[in-house]
Amino acid sequence: MAELRWLDQVFAARRGEPVVAVLAGEPEVGKSALAVYWAHRAAPHYPGGLLFADLGGPSAPGAPAEVLGGFLRTLGEPAADVPAGGPARSARFAELSRTRRMLVVVDGVAESDDVRPLLPAGHGCAALVTSRSPLTRLVAQEAAAWLAVGPQAEQDALDLLAVAIGPGRVLAEPEMARCLVLLCGGSPPALLRAAARLAGQADRPIAGLVAQFAAAAAR
Repeated sequence: MAELRWLDQVFAARRGEPVVAVLAGEPEVGKSALAVYWAHRAAPHYPGGLLFADLGGPSAPGAPAEVLGGFLRTLGEPAADVPAGGPARSARFAELSRTRRMLVVVDGVAESDDVRPLLPAGHGCAALVTSRSPLTRLVAQEAAAWLAVGPQAEQDALDLLAVAIGPGRVLAEPEMARCLVLLCGGSPPALLRAAARLAGQADRPIAGLVAQFAAAAAR
C-alpha cells in the first residue's frame, strides 16, 4: 500500500542519519496499525532494539519522563540507576541511543514537546510518530517527513491484505478479497485483524472468512 511504500522510501533514503517520520490523520483511519505493522517489518534494520510508547491510550503514561524511565529499563538500565528527573533521563537515553541502531514508535502524540525527549540521538536510529495533528513544530525543528493518512482506497486495502497474507492468496480469490475489504470498511486495523486470522491458517480460504463475517453482520 502507498503508506507502507512511503515509509520504506523515507527510512531507506535517510538510513545512516537520525530519521523522524510523522503519520497524521483523524481517529480510526489506521495510523497506529500501520505504524506498528511497519515497525515490526522494519525491525531487522534496527538491531539495537524496537521501543514503543502509547501516549494517547487510557493507560498512557502521564509525562515523557515516565516513558523515558520505561525505555531505559528496557535498554538494560537497572531500576536503581534510572535517573529521577526528566532532563537527566532524556540525557541518559540520548547517550544510550548514540551507541545503538534503534527504532522508536510513539503513538497518539498530542504536542510536539511531548515526543521530542523520546527521539533517539544515534545516527543509525529512527522514530515513527502518530498524531491527530501534523505536529508542524516537530516537523520543522527535526526535519521530519510527514504524511497525512486517510481512509484506504480499495486497491491500497487490497495491497495491504496482500502484504499481510501473501499476494498469491489474494490473486487466487480476487472477488472474495474485495468482499473482505468491503466488510472491513477499508479500515486498516479491521483489515489487519482479519488478515491475522487468515495468516494463522494458511489453508483457510478467504471466502470462508467472508462468509463468517457476512453471517455475523446479518445477525
